[in-house]
Amino acid sequence: MAALTEAVRQGKTRYVGFSEWPLDKIEAAVKMPGIVRFVSSQPQYSLLWPNPENEIFPRCAEFGIGQIVWSPLAKAC
Repeated sequence: MAALTEAVRQGKTRYVGFSEWPLDKIEAAVKMPGIVRFVSSQPQYSLLWPNPENEIFPRCAEFGIGQIVWSPLAKAC
């Protein structure tokens, strides 16, 4: 988190996000003082994989973190 914060402070990036983080890590990062705040989450999400609906989406909404989902059409394997 310190490295991400420093990258924003140096102007190397404007925003930061995460992909596939569990809820406990998201909450821990949000509670850290003096660090840059996440603006986006990238969870796997589809009709076949609705798992983020129950915990991740509501908590991220409370924290002001948007969603950019991957595999919305649930790629066939």
